[in-house]
Amino acid sequence: MGADKVFVRSLSAPDTVSFIDGAKEFISLVFSNWVRWDKGVEPTHRGAWVRLYGIPVHAWNVEFFKLCVLNCGSFLRADSYTVEKVKLDYVR
Repeated sequence: MGADKVFVRSLSAPDTVSFIDGAKEFISLVFSNWVRWDKGVEPTHRGAWVRLYGIPVHAWNVEFFKLCVLNCGSFLRADSYTVEKVKLDYVR
């Protein structure tokens, strides 16, 4: 569905709602909000990866990355290579 929405459908379970009710604990780990689908539901935002080149090593932290993208939108997360400092040529 794009952006921040996911459509969940079961091909084998006759009643998807009862299936979902049985997995509420797991679903709460994956999704922050769970609502029944409606034709009027639309994505509220869209995420995008941004690469930043030339970041000095002494500024290599999530708080600095958040400041770098402040004018573009909001910081969602950094990828694992960036957080673990596997590659220091760019931030993603």
